[in-house]
Amino acid sequence: INYRSRIGIEYHLSNDIKFRTGLKQGRGISNSNEKKTDINLKPSIGVGLPLNIWQGQPLNLDYALDPGQNGEGLSHLFSFSIKLK
Repeated sequence: INYRSRIGIEYHLSNDIKFRTGLKQGRGISNSNEKKTDINLKPSIGVGLPLNIWQGQPLNLDYALDPGQNGEGLSHLFSFSIKLK
Protein backbone atom coordinates (compact mmCIF):
# COMPACT_ATOMS: atom_id res chain seq x y z
CA ILE A 1 0.00 0.00 0.00
CA ASN A 2 1.33 3.40 -0.93
CA TYR A 3 -0.02 6.43 0.94
CA ARG A 4 0.51 9.91 -0.48
CA SER A 5 -0.61 13.14 1.10
CA ARG A 6 -2.78 15.69 -0.70
CA ILE A 7 -4.09 19.12 0.23
CA GLY A 8 -6.27 21.54 -1.70
CA ILE A 9 -8.36 24.68 -1.66
CA GLU A 10 -11.61 25.47 -3.49
CA TYR A 11 -12.80 29.05 -4.00
CA HIS A 12 -16.45 29.72 -4.92
CA LEU A 13 -17.28 32.80 -6.97
CA SER A 14 -20.69 34.47 -6.76
CA ASN A 15 -21.87 32.82 -10.01
CA ASP A 16 -21.15 29.25 -8.75
CA ILE A 17 -17.87 28.93 -10.68
CA LYS A 18 -15.30 27.11 -8.55
CA PHE A 19 -11.52 27.47 -8.76
CA ARG A 20 -9.37 24.74 -7.24
CA THR A 21 -5.70 24.35 -6.53
CA GLY A 22 -3.74 21.81 -4.57
CA LEU A 23 -0.55 19.93 -3.90
CA LYS A 24 0.08 16.20 -3.81
CA GLN A 25 3.04 14.16 -2.73
CA GLY A 26 4.91 13.04 -5.84
CA ARG A 27 6.64 9.99 -4.40
CA GLY A 28 6.04 7.73 -1.46
CA ILE A 29 9.08 6.38 0.35
CA SER A 30 12.33 7.98 -0.81
CA ASN A 31 15.26 5.88 -1.94
CA SER A 32 18.72 6.31 -0.45
CA ASN A 33 19.98 7.39 -3.92
CA GLU A 34 17.62 10.38 -4.11
CA LYS A 35 18.78 13.86 -3.30
CA LYS A 36 17.20 15.21 -0.15
CA THR A 37 16.77 18.61 -1.87
CA ASP A 38 14.34 17.24 -4.51
CA ILE A 39 10.88 18.78 -4.25
CA ASN A 40 8.38 16.03 -3.57
CA LEU A 41 5.20 18.11 -4.06
CA LYS A 42 3.35 18.47 -7.36
CA PRO A 43 0.78 21.25 -7.97
CA SER A 44 -2.58 20.87 -9.68
CA ILE A 45 -5.25 23.38 -10.69
CA GLY A 46 -8.84 23.13 -11.81
CA VAL A 47 -12.16 24.82 -12.40
CA GLY A 48 -15.79 23.78 -12.03
CA LEU A 49 -18.55 25.29 -14.17
CA PRO A 50 -22.30 24.87 -13.64
CA LEU A 51 -24.23 24.38 -16.89
CA ASN A 52 -28.00 24.75 -17.11
CA ILE A 53 -28.95 22.17 -19.72
CA TRP A 54 -32.40 21.14 -18.41
CA GLN A 55 -34.79 23.07 -16.23
CA GLY A 56 -34.05 22.23 -12.63
CA GLN A 57 -31.31 19.71 -13.51
CA PRO A 58 -27.88 21.30 -13.02
CA LEU A 59 -25.01 19.75 -14.94
CA ASN A 60 -21.48 20.45 -13.69
CA LEU A 61 -18.39 20.43 -15.89
CA ASP A 62 -15.11 20.00 -14.01
CA TYR A 63 -11.63 20.41 -15.47
CA ALA A 64 -8.29 19.72 -13.82
CA LEU A 65 -4.70 20.12 -15.01
CA ASP A 66 -2.32 17.57 -13.48
CA PRO A 67 1.41 17.89 -14.30
CA GLY A 68 2.08 14.20 -13.55
CA GLN A 69 4.43 12.59 -11.09
CA ASN A 70 7.39 11.15 -12.96
CA GLY A 71 7.79 13.34 -16.02
CA GLU A 72 5.07 11.62 -18.06
CA GLY A 73 3.61 14.98 -19.11
CA LEU A 74 0.44 16.94 -18.47
CA SER A 75 -2.94 15.33 -17.93
CA HIS A 76 -6.14 17.19 -18.82
CA LEU A 77 -8.98 15.68 -16.78
CA PHE A 78 -12.63 16.39 -17.63
CA SER A 79 -15.69 15.16 -15.77
CA PHE A 80 -19.43 15.78 -15.84
CA SER A 81 -21.79 15.35 -12.93
CA ILE A 82 -25.54 15.75 -12.65
CA LYS A 83 -27.68 15.95 -9.53
CA LEU A 84 -30.83 13.90 -9.96
CA LYS A 85 -33.86 15.14 -8.07
